Amino acid sequence: MGIGGMPRTWCVCGLVPHDSGKTWLSIAMAKALERQGLAVAVAKPVAGHSAWFQRATLRYSEETGILLGEDLRAYMTELGIDRDRAHLVNPVDLLLAPPSAVPAIQQGSLSSYVAMLEDSASQIVMARVPGDSLEPRHYLVRNTVSKLPSAMRERILRLARKLQAEEIDLSEFLSLLRSRGIEAKILKCVESISLESETLVVESFNDALVPIPSMLNIVDAFVMCAVGSVAIYRNSEALRRAIKLEMTVRGDEALRAQFALSRVKPVLVTEIDFANTIDELASARSIAHLLESLLSL
Repeated sequence: MGIGGMPRTWCVCGLVPHDSGKTWLSIAMAKALERQGLAVAVAKPVAGHSAWFQRATLRYSEETGILLGEDLRAYMTELGIDRDRAHLVNPVDLLLAPPSAVPAIQQGSLSSYVAMLEDSASQIVMARVPGDSLEPRHYLVRNTVSKLPSAMRERILRLARKLQAEEIDLSEFLSLLRSRGIEAKILKCVESISLESETLVVESFNDALVPIPSMLNIVDAFVMCAVGSVAIYRNSEALRRAIKLEMTVRGDEALRAQFALSRVKPVLVTEIDFANTIDELASARSIAHLLESLLSL
C-alpha cells in the first residue's frame, strides 16, 4: 500500500515539455508489471494534443464519442482500456490549434505571432473535463476557434456538434480548469480506477512533476525521463523541503521537473534500451532493472 491508502503510486514526469518519452515508458512499465502478475492501473490525468499535428485524433474522437489524443489512444490500444473507462484514465483533455497567421503576416507582426505560439493556453479550442458524476463534459472555446484558419475552424465545429460541446469563453474555461472542483474530480477519477490495483502508474503533463499539485500527497516515487534516460526519485521529506524552497524563488514554476528535482539526489539513474515498439520496450532489460528498483523502495 502506498501513501494515503492508495496503491503504491509512481509518477512518470518529463525533464522537457515535449517528446521526453513519458507515454511509451508509462505503458511499457504497466505491461511489464502485468507480465509479472501484478494488478496495475494507469492514469494520464491531464493531456493535450494538437489538431494540426495529431489530426487523425479528430476522427478518433468522433468515432469514440469523447475528445482524445494519441496518448490516450495508445493507452486504449496497448493496454486494452475500453471506451467506457477512457475518461477516467484521462479525465482532462485539451485540443490545441494555432490561430491563422494571415492577420499577422498582413500586419507585419511576425515576431508577435511566433511568441504567441509559445502560450499553449491561448490555443485551446476544445476540451473535455469531468462533470458532476465524472462523466465527460465537452467545451468549445469560442474566442479561440473564431481565430482558426477557415478549414480547421469548420472541422473543429463539426467535431463540437458531434460531441455536443458547450460554448465557453477562454478566460472562463481557464478559471474552470484551475478550480479546486476540477482537481477534486480528477483525484476521484484516479481513485476509481485504482481500487483493485497493487500499483498505479501516473503519467504527468508536459514537464510538470505532477499533473495536479494535490498528487504530491499520494506519489511514492517519481520516474523522470529524458530521451533514452530515466531517473528515480523517492517522494521524501527532503524532496518536499526542496520544492518548498524552490517555490519561494520561482512560485508555481518550482513544480516543473527541472526545478523540483534539482536539489535532491536520485535513487537510480540509467539509460533505457532503444525499442521499435512498446512491447519491445516492456521486455527490455532496462525496464526490468527500473521496476526492480521501484519495487524495492
